[in-house]
Amino acid sequence: MGPKNSDWQMQTTNNKSKVRWTKAELDYVCRGVIAVVSADNAVRLLTAIHRTEEQLPLDRRRLRPALSQYGVNAKKAFQEAYQVALRTPASRPPAEPKPEEAPPATSEGQGTCADVEDTGGSPDHPPEEDLVRSFDSIPTNVLLAEILMRIGENLTNRLDRLEAALIARLVPAPGVPHRNGERHFSPNPPRPEPPHAASEPKCKVIAVVGLFKDQFEHVRAKVSHLPFRLHWLDKESAKPFIPVADYVIVQRHSSHRWWAAAQRAVPSDNLAFVDGGVTQVVQKVMDFHARSCAQTAMAHAR
Repeated sequence: MGPKNSDWQMQTTNNKSKVRWTKAELDYVCRGVIAVVSADNAVRLLTAIHRTEEQLPLDRRRLRPALSQYGVNAKKAFQEAYQVALRTPASRPPAEPKPEEAPPATSEGQGTCADVEDTGGSPDHPPEEDLVRSFDSIPTNVLLAEILMRIGENLTNRLDRLEAALIARLVPAPGVPHRNGERHFSPNPPRPEPPHAASEPKCKVIAVVGLFKDQFEHVRAKVSHLPFRLHWLDKESAKPFIPVADYVIVQRHSSHRWWAAAQRAVPSDNLAFVDGGVTQVVQKVMDFHARSCAQTAMAHAR
């Protein structure tokens, strides 16, 4: 007489019960995972496995606290079923296996090739975290490129703010009072206008887009002695619009729509793109001033 079902259904190793699933039982649990997760994508894989196990006979349940404790083959099968469930439309979830469809207990000889090894493990082992489902369909190289791009943008913004903070310490804005109550004025006071300047426009307008507001204020403080009136444009504006301006400076953190709007607003000679922060914007304003002075000198020479 062969061994009784109870002899092969429950095996004891080191005084700890150990259940080996047959191939039919593993397939049944995989179908249950697909049904549970398809109905609710928020359900974790381990939770879906436990819900399906509740349909098995009491002596055939494993209810492991971690996915890795079900064995390598079972873990791989569960993860594949989980991915199938995530790709299944929620409006038409596959039919959940009914309790009466649970595979019957078989003899030891019938389950030799389909048995799933139990890796055991301590109950204190922490549950294994499931992979983030939203990243499963994105190629690895795309994810790495996105991560590097965001890190670079964050680092650039931090460097720009650090540069602005250093400039604020070295050259405070005009009229900012010190701790001792004295007022500090710019080391470069506005130059007196020459007598012939009355017949010329008082100043030209330079529109600046891409800087933070505090960075723009530092730029304006550094070029306050030049005959320009600077106008700040918010790069986060939903509709890029360039007001009446003689020159436009576009910083690299601005979107392409701002660059296109600037090209329509001023001639190409009066449009500048800068790749840096406060220092490069100040330099570009000085370049505009030098060119304007050269053009004025040539006009008077004629």
